[in-house]
Amino acid sequence: MFHYAIASFNMTLFTEPPCPELPVYTFGNSTGVRSASFSWRRSASGFPALYSSSFSMARILIELRNAGLEASGTGNMKFMMNGAVTIGTMDGANVEIYERVGAENIFIFGAGVEEITQMERYGTYHPSGFYEQNADIRQALNCLIDGTLHVSGDAQFSDLYHSLLFGDSERADKYYVIYDFASYNQVYTKMMETYENREAWRRMAARNLAASGYFCADRAIAEYNDKIWHLMPIE
Repeated sequence: MFHYAIASFNMTLFTEPPCPELPVYTFGNSTGVRSASFSWRRSASGFPALYSSSFSMARILIELRNAGLEASGTGNMKFMMNGAVTIGTMDGANVEIYERVGAENIFIFGAGVEEITQMERYGTYHPSGFYEQNADIRQALNCLIDGTLHVSGDAQFSDLYHSLLFGDSERADKYYVIYDFASYNQVYTKMMETYENREAWRRMAARNLAASGYFCADRAIAEYNDKIWHLMPIE
């Protein structure tokens, strides 16, 4: 099974379902478009296909964002309230979920804010080196330009390829996609192994659902008032 993740565009591409008994995924979105969940089914041609689904069906939330560089919204919490388990970076709402459920009930991957800040400050990140040294990264990126993705014209994703490796108007791989790639693959593998233990997975899902009450509107509004608005309650 080949598993490719191009995180800056928030899409994960599979050549086959990662697990026949894991029908529903959710793909996080950092571009302002609403997150959506999908289920694996067989198309008329016999190949796996993704179909739109609902919050209540999702079992896994895949949040492909970069710590400290993009705001992670409250969509995560909606899936959490329906028992979905999150795999993502320590960014935005994921940090709060992590604090509520504990490290054993969420799958965290990628560089943290401090690590990214250091690379930003000193300019030490060079994605081309990762491309040369890591065969999985090289294969994933090459599929953008070698015709693996069946679209009209092999150069369909060449801009993305060049942006990640060489940069365009900005430096290469602005969102550290390549940097987080190996960590994501490792944590994703751990997540799939955990899912096969149904009892353990049920406990994780139950823990996420039970802890989600913290994110209710009443508590959030009261906290905003304490820290920002300082309004007096009406008797």
